[in-house]
Amino acid sequence: MAQRLARKLCSHCKEAYKPSSEIKKELNLSPDEDITLYRAKGCNKCNDTGYRGRIGLYEVMIVSEAIERLTVERASVEDVKRVAVSEGMLTLRQDGIEKLKKGITSVEEIMRVVA
Repeated sequence: MAQRLARKLCSHCKEAYKPSSEIKKELNLSPDEDITLYRAKGCNKCNDTGYRGRIGLYEVMIVSEAIERLTVERASVEDVKRVAVSEGMLTLRQDGIEKLKKGITSVEEIMRVVA
């Protein structure tokens, strides 16, 4: 399990915007996907930071038979990660992107935390 803390956007002042094609590319989103993201703005309730509170980003790998076999064989980290992702594991970055889509945090915060 891996975890990171990211700042949550202030619910009183977060600002909606449509991401550019460059941001979509960096986040591995479809260029045709119509998505609204949010950014920090700042208000009296968040001391003009745009953030209030924290949220956890998580990466949990379930040790399946295939992963156990790779571990015994001393496979590379990349091989183990590839199998884990194919079995449904979300990486820290993917969990962060899910929280971006829900309007919980910002692109800048995810990039800062999981870069």
